[in-house]
Amino acid sequence: MNKQIFEKLQKTIQSKIPLFIKITAFIFSLTLIILESNYQLIKTTRLGVDFVSWGLSAMAPIFGIGFPYINYWGINPPGLLLFTALWGLLAGSSIQSFHVLYVVLLASIVFLTWKILRRFFSSLESLVLFIIFNIFFLSSTTQSMFFPSEINGLVFALIGLYFALKKKVSKKDIFWASFFFILAGQMKEVFAFTGLTLFPHLLKAIHLGKKDTKKIILYASLGILTSLLVLVGYLAINYSLGEYRDILQYKSGQFSLSDSGRFEKNLFHSIHYPKERFIYPKYEMAVLLFTSFISFLIYLSLTIKSKKASKKNNIAVSFKLPSQTINYSILLFFWIGSTMGYMAQGRYGYKYEIPVILPMILIISLSIKIIFRSILQFLNIKLSRNLYLFISAILFTIFLLPKKFFFIEHYQDISSYSFQTHRDKWLNLENTGSIGMETHIKNNTKSSDCITSIYGWSVGSQYYYSQRKSCSKYFLVNILPGGKYKDYQNELINNPPKAIVYITGSTDMNIEEFEQTAFDFSTVLENCYKQDNQFSSLYWSNFNKEELSECLLSGIPENKTTN
Repeated sequence: MNKQIFEKLQKTIQSKIPLFIKITAFIFSLTLIILESNYQLIKTTRLGVDFVSWGLSAMAPIFGIGFPYINYWGINPPGLLLFTALWGLLAGSSIQSFHVLYVVLLASIVFLTWKILRRFFSSLESLVLFIIFNIFFLSSTTQSMFFPSEINGLVFALIGLYFALKKKVSKKDIFWASFFFILAGQMKEVFAFTGLTLFPHLLKAIHLGKKDTKKIILYASLGILTSLLVLVGYLAINYSLGEYRDILQYKSGQFSLSDSGRFEKNLFHSIHYPKERFIYPKYEMAVLLFTSFISFLIYLSLTIKSKKASKKNNIAVSFKLPSQTINYSILLFFWIGSTMGYMAQGRYGYKYEIPVILPMILIISLSIKIIFRSILQFLNIKLSRNLYLFISAILFTIFLLPKKFFFIEHYQDISSYSFQTHRDKWLNLENTGSIGMETHIKNNTKSSDCITSIYGWSVGSQYYYSQRKSCSKYFLVNILPGGKYKDYQNELINNPPKAIVYITGSTDMNIEEFEQTAFDFSTVLENCYKQDNQFSSLYWSNFNKEELSECLLSGIPENKTTN
């Protein structure tokens, strides 16, 4: 009797373990999301830095201060602007509104990550990898600023991967996968190569016959075309098709895989992330990554079953691909696509690691699993399921858990979180004196007036909060191309700023060099503007529009040289 009760209790406990693991994963991820997103909000008194550079372009038509690319030159792709504008129309333009979106996207990434992990691993293995991913992804070192644009791209890329990994991939799944992969690349260019994920489906269709090949090409093309039509429609509505074409030409020279020297340099730097973040130092993680790639290729080649059938003088060869092999191949190409984009961007550390964290964890953990299983089979060692899963989880932890300094760096930052501070900022964030200058500008200008804010990555904040347009479309001079200096000068002279916000203390550019070669704002402020009585960085024009245009000529370096 006691034995039956014990067995029944044991079965009950075992049946509840998956639920317990799900609850544990949910609580862990929810805690980190709340801590990290609120920590970012506390650090941010208003929208600025990375976000405002695209948020301004996206919200400009809604504010009535211009159009993206026409009045606000920038390299952010149109998908990101469209997504931001749609949310702004739906929920408003405040930092609280975009904080909600930030949390929603973080939660979506975490949820999709769990679903993808469960396609390849047991509940216990998934929990270990899920915790490791969240430690990396939701850390203050990776989420190094409020709402990095990589978050938007990752959500769409994971949705595409989710459709590609379905148990029975239909024509609609291929359509939606290609649709979301294209949009992912149009949220952030680093995700532009994730469409390679569908390559194994194409290979499978080729082996099945021409009919299947035509179907997958058709539906993938329809998905791509639909996403492009959405983007073209957005650009057309905002009269920005021609301007964005020019920006594409500029970006094509900035991001290229054809430069072998740059490719080798980026390849070297791309292993800096695992070398710095994981337990194993120096080249050992690079070796593991290489071993992962080779082990995948070997595994795929061994699990492809071929069958030859001889008919007279012809030999027909058919391939039968196991579903799990297809899934492994899909994951391999997702990693390859993500890594290609990561190397092409040539930027590393902090938020730039967001696109490669999950692909790298997946590819390394699957390689460990494959190698471990192969060793057991080669040595003819049989383990119980529980022991096998336990050892796998230990191996994942050893090879993937971050270094000690990563935890110290992260938790020293996030330990400063205060619920009281967060609550006060949430309730009063945009009613504080921190945006008083923009309110002052708005109250002392007309909607037809333009202003100029220069130096630093947060200059878009002045336009965003004052809702006054920029006098030049090159509002972010940190990325002003050298060949556009003349255009910049002409736009300022033809549209003289009613007010200039001159901030030199928070920029990483050489201001002296810029003013000697592009436009001398120091001279212009001295000759043509007077300082505001309340805000030391704010200057108002001394002349009417015609006189001011004449006075602004003193800011052109060539004129000073001539004189």
